[in-house]
Amino acid sequence: MINLHPMTEAEFARYEDHAVHDFTRDGVSGTWPSAPIAREQFDKLLPAGLKTPHQHLLSIKDRDRHYGSIWLTAVQRFDGPEGFIMDFLIFPESRRRGYGLATLLAAERYFQSLGIEAISLNVLPHNEAARRLYAKAGYLPANIRMKKDIRAAP
Repeated sequence: MINLHPMTEAEFARYEDHAVHDFTRDGVSGTWPSAPIAREQFDKLLPAGLKTPHQHLLSIKDRDRHYGSIWLTAVQRFDGPEGFIMDFLIFPESRRRGYGLATLLAAERYFQSLGIEAISLNVLPHNEAARRLYAKAGYLPANIRMKKDIRAAP
């Protein structure tokens, strides 16, 4: 059974390296356009690292086996607090084995224990695997943000 455990300092160091890289990827598919910007934003979001208040950095485990990481937080919406999945990683060798869905269910229990009744997240449109997983877990689109690059062609 999948359980969520607070990350250790060593797990956080590995996660941080992955997250900054993943947030930039090829400069197109990530959240931020470059590694320096990703690093700056990561440090703003987690100024005290693991000890940043209201940020829940968790390892995904089953007994002693580590399957990935999930970063949870709560945001205040007009209708009350809402859980938000900031980042979610199942290690490549553990994907497509049910750990993603089990982790989302564990995150639901975690948020319920905090008195939170709804969860949201962002997913990049090209990430079909993640979109299928979230749909399987019962997530529905809440809004669609659209963007058009209007720079002149070279």
